[in-house]
Amino acid sequence: MRRPLHVALALLLAACGGTPLPDAEERYAVLIRNATVIDGSGSRPYTGSVLIGADTLAYVGRHTLTGFSADTVIDAGGRVVSPGFIDPHTHAGEALASS
Repeated sequence: MRRPLHVALALLLAACGGTPLPDAEERYAVLIRNATVIDGSGSRPYTGSVLIGADTLAYVGRHTLTGFSADTVIDAGGRVVSPGFIDPHTHAGEALASS
């Protein structure tokens, strides 16, 4: 059974305890702090941060990432963030309808 790439990524991140800390000297597009992170691995949600570069997830983990600069900084205030789940849209119903 093939797993979608975002699920495999989430499982890998959970196994490693999050992504390595990125370079604090760079400027990022979005920094989300104080979020309840659900990574899709089945592990318990945790309070952490998500850092997004121009088109990639630069960091997902438990650090608060103070000292990092981003064009947009969001204090999630305990709201849920589930990074990596980009497009859950499916056409599975079309296959069922045509059978």
